[in-house]
Amino acid sequence: MISFLILERIIIVNNMLVELHENMFKSGKMFLKILFLSENSISSVKNETFGKLKYLKHLDLAGNNLVALPVNIFKYMQRLQVIDLSRQYIKILSVDLFASNSRIEVIFLQYNELTSLSKTFLKSLNKLRFLQVQNNLISELPLELFASTPVLTTFLAKRNTLSRVVEHAFYFTTKLKFLDLSYNCIRLIAEDAFVRLVRLDVLLLSHNLLQEVPTLSFCKNLRMFHFNNNYLSSLTSYNFEGLINLQILNLKYSMSILTI
Repeated sequence: MISFLILERIIIVNNMLVELHENMFKSGKMFLKILFLSENSISSVKNETFGKLKYLKHLDLAGNNLVALPVNIFKYMQRLQVIDLSRQYIKILSVDLFASNSRIEVIFLQYNELTSLSKTFLKSLNKLRFLQVQNNLISELPLELFASTPVLTTFLAKRNTLSRVVEHAFYFTTKLKFLDLSYNCIRLIAEDAFVRLVRLDVLLLSHNLLQEVPTLSFCKNLRMFHFNNNYLSSLTSYNFEGLINLQILNLKYSMSILTI
């Protein structure tokens, strides 16, 4: 058990940790700010495991064997800013998992087995800037998923099973700059899906099942657009009208019987 009051950083990486005991961090006045427990074999954690780490800002649990997380596992970590839960076997996340963590700015959830994200999953995270969920099994983005994340600038959802992007999907993310929806199964993007993305800099839609370029006229700052490996049947100058800052346009392997 660890009770070193002056510690601010603990790194236990690439070891053979299997379980974190609920009394592992027992000191009531521990000022730990950074905790790296990545690349171990941790398969379970208990609600009270991190209960005393009230000053923690960065928690890295990447590359372990977690399948699920207790609902209140992060309840007392109200100063938490960065959390890495990538490369696990997590299938579902409680809607209240981050209910007490309003200071979180960065979340890594890539390479898990998530099939969905609840529409209220991010409800307390009004400071969230970066969210990565690539390489999961997520099939849809709920309409209100980003309703409480007004400062989100990066959303990476590459290699999931998304089939469509609904209208107003990104209505609340007016500061979004980088959006990656490549390598999904998207067949349909609603006409106004990107209408509020006036600051978008990079849009990646390659390797989907799209037959037409989505409406981008409001994305005035778009600099890079990847649409390669889709199924375009027609293309006109109107598809890119108003994109005065566009520097990189990739349409490779996107054209079947193309009319320009």
